Amino acid sequence: MSVVVHHPGVPLSADALLEALRRLSYAVATASDLVAIYDAALTGLLSATVATRAAVLIADGSGVFRFAAWRGLSKEYRAAVEGHTPWPAGTRGAAPVVVPDALADPSLSRFASVLTTEGVRALAFLPLCTAGAVSGTFMLYSDAPHAFDERDLRVGETIAAQIGFALTRNRAEAEAREANRLKDEFLAALSHELRTPVNAIVGWARILEQRPTDRETAERAVAAIKRNAAAQEALVRDLLDVSRITSGQLALERRPTPLEPIVSAALDAARPAAEAKGVMLEASDGVTTHVLGDPTRLQQIVWNLVSNGVKFTPSGGCVQVRIATDASNAVIAVRDTGQGISPEFLPHVFERFRQADPSSTRLHSGLGLGLAIVRHLVELHGGTVSADSTGEGHGSTFTVRLPRLPH
Repeated sequence: MSVVVHHPGVPLSADALLEALRRLSYAVATASDLVAIYDAALTGLLSATVATRAAVLIADGSGVFRFAAWRGLSKEYRAAVEGHTPWPAGTRGAAPVVVPDALADPSLSRFASVLTTEGVRALAFLPLCTAGAVSGTFMLYSDAPHAFDERDLRVGETIAAQIGFALTRNRAEAEAREANRLKDEFLAALSHELRTPVNAIVGWARILEQRPTDRETAERAVAAIKRNAAAQEALVRDLLDVSRITSGQLALERRPTPLEPIVSAALDAARPAAEAKGVMLEASDGVTTHVLGDPTRLQQIVWNLVSNGVKFTPSGGCVQVRIATDASNAVIAVRDTGQGISPEFLPHVFERFRQADPSSTRLHSGLGLGLAIVRHLVELHGGTVSADSTGEGHGSTFTVRLPRLPH
């Protein structure tokens, strides 16, 4: 096999260019993580173009382009120019931008000092796209002005397309791994949640088989069996709801419905659990408003949110429900004084099977289905639901907005 030896800044022959691109394709195809993909990109850019230095910048969650990998760039230079790009993240149809002489370009005048110190004279910005939108930038640098020609740009775009496909593949693989992880956690939790009430029912049934002579033991056994059977029923109901939702088979029986009795019924249903835990339930005086909805499912929405608040609120705490209106919506706010939600978990709070603490030693039971069901039911009613918390230990607020009927 021939070995391509390339001196930075010197154009490749056609055969050498094909060999460099072939090596890049193989490196990208076999890359197992982002570091390897970025390394392959930089190697490809430096071996197939006249660039003397190169970098990969990727947009962060705020749309700011950050250096992900680089060759030949100082820490000071990277800090000075990071975030500068010709296109915002998410741009479609972006074209390469070439700066023949960086020191003579007015748009880069604020970087003149660092460009001079770094010895960078020519630049080329190449859009890196995933799903057709800009998600990053390839940077080509040269120590000489007017270095990049049409061939460099075409080669750079070809490499950018390959890396874009690789990043899409890597993201899909990461999402698949995460889905498998969540599935495994869910199955483990499901096994635990199913086994716990069954064990209690079997245990108390065996006590009843021994025909206890004292009435108190018999009553405790019956109460425990009923309580755990109800827990099992609720678990199965949630699983069936999720199945119906995902298959599009959950139908609503809509009719004009006042929200006050819905909230009152949901609080009554949640009250036994709240009183057993020492959590106060409050319904603040709100407004009278109607929505077009399914009363049973609306009550389920409120009950799930209140029950969630009770679960994560310690004894002596409070869960409050308030009804209000805005310009076009009826608003139900459920606020608790519980443990709150961490900023890291907050964006995932309505995802199925997600739990802030998925470990086998977690303090709170459940499958992580309740809030996902809430979101789906609210959306089926044409509304939205959001969660807000200033962090762990500061409680949380869930706000449901439903289109309200005119007076």
